[in-house]
Amino acid sequence: MRVISTVPRRIQTSGDSTYWLIGDVCEHFRCSRMWVERRIKDTGFPKGIKFGGKTSARRFPVVEVLAWEVERAKLGERVT
Repeated sequence: MRVISTVPRRIQTSGDSTYWLIGDVCEHFRCSRMWVERRIKDTGFPKGIKFGGKTSARRFPVVEVLAWEVERAKLGERVT
């Protein structure tokens, strides 16, 4: 029996090529939001920028995220 999920995805993506929302980061690394939060705290992952106020979504510069990924690969660490 095949189960089809009808629950909408909570992660939203931006479609922007300069900045990623956390949903874009999660999609890129195939990870959860908590994984991103742990990487920010433990490994120097880019913290993101808020362009609005406290309630605005964090945006992660794509260049910084990819640079972090390359640096981790150079160190021989597994990214995900």
